[in-house]
Amino acid sequence: GLRRLVTTSVFTLGPTYATGMHMPDHLSMGSKVLHFEVPPGVHVYRSEVPSSSSFLRNGRIQYIKMHLHPYGQSVELYDETARKTVWKGMARNVPGRDVLAWTDHYGGGGDGLQIYKDHKYQVITTYDNTTRKPVDAMGNLRVYFEGTRPVSAIRQAPHD
Repeated sequence: GLRRLVTTSVFTLGPTYATGMHMPDHLSMGSKVLHFEVPPGVHVYRSEVPSSSSFLRNGRIQYIKMHLHPYGQSVELYDETARKTVWKGMARNVPGRDVLAWTDHYGGGGDGLQIYKDHKYQVITTYDNTTRKPVDAMGNLRVYFEGTRPVSAIRQAPHD
């Protein structure tokens, strides 16, 4: 039968504001930001999901929708405790243009993806900026659970 799903988002926080962007308070957490600037080249950004987050509970993810900007390559939910990827979504960019053509999603059916409240998790976002200038970036997983509404919280971890 049908199951009631609730949602939360987990983000990768970047180290700097995107050039020329005004950052509303709801898009930043202290000195870290949800929209960030990626210099030319390949860069990997990691943000830990803190132990205080109610994202961390025993349960199952039934659906994941990812959000990236052009030049984004992937967003991954990584289980640090088990040392394995829970889910990794890939993106396709239009060659030679600042256009993100397509992103993966997870709609697993069956039992879904197991999350454990006593595990540590990271959100890992990879960009390949093929231009000669910094680009605006974001990495977000919109996660749909069974059960009560979780609360999203994040903490910046080292990157690159």
